Amino acid sequence: MNPVARIELNTDKTVLSKAHNESTVLTATAYDENDDIVPNAELVFKLGFLPDDYVGDDTFTVTTDNLGRATYTYNSLGVGDTFIGVSAEDGEIYEEIILEDCAVAILEERNFTRQDRNYIAFDTDFEFELPSEFEWSVDMKTTGASRGNEHRIYIVPTEMYNSSMISQSQPNPSVFVGYTDTKVEYGVRITGTSSETKTINDLNDTYHTFKVIQDSTYSTGYVDDSLIISKSFNHLKDYSYFKFLIIMWSGGTISVKNIKIKPKLQLMAFGLRPDEDEIIVDDTVNEEGH
Repeated sequence: MNPVARIELNTDKTVLSKAHNESTVLTATAYDENDDIVPNAELVFKLGFLPDDYVGDDTFTVTTDNLGRATYTYNSLGVGDTFIGVSAEDGEIYEEIILEDCAVAILEERNFTRQDRNYIAFDTDFEFELPSEFEWSVDMKTTGASRGNEHRIYIVPTEMYNSSMISQSQPNPSVFVGYTDTKVEYGVRITGTSSETKTINDLNDTYHTFKVIQDSTYSTGYVDDSLIISKSFNHLKDYSYFKFLIIMWSGGTISVKNIKIKPKLQLMAFGLRPDEDEIIVDDTVNEEGH
């Protein structure tokens, strides 16, 4: 048997959702220096977490089959960006692949149109757990927005979702992103609404990427990687399970896709949250508005 000179590593899925109990199968194919497959070679799989390249103690040795392939199944843990490395020849040959291991991931486009009430259940039967500190991102567009419109997607505790507050379209506490008066919007609710808007000219029929980063003290909102504001808010920590909620105060359609929630711990190293002296902090939550 010739020694392994190259490993090709593929996966059937690179974004996973713990809330949906997802998994992915990684397939490593071993080749020799002539680019022929190498059967009966021992390949070692190892799991690590970004950004610190922390590698756990567990390794998994798999022998390639007669097609030179070895497979490893990774079950979502909801731990954020993760790498799976595979090596041969005592580590001299190495390849890795990065997975987005999300607490929640819903990638397909979903469209919502207001019917006879302000609120729309995103998915009545779906609930999820939140990491204590997290990043929530979603691509969202609105069709038919005009002055007076408020189109929002909320993260709401399940027990609030099921309460009378929802019938009044006032989920407390919650964090949300969306559109108001043809501007993009980010905000939080405690007993009233505290939100900020940012004017974008091409609002209608154009997807924008919203991002909320929640730590132990502040919730910080972005649109298209541009900081909107950071607010003092940590009122979701006392709840265990959450749901998404769509609220529309007038006509039109909301479209959302690429919804992802990840632990925040990994994001700090990538600079996705500004330094403390760059944050514009608003500690007020007013009692007005929807």
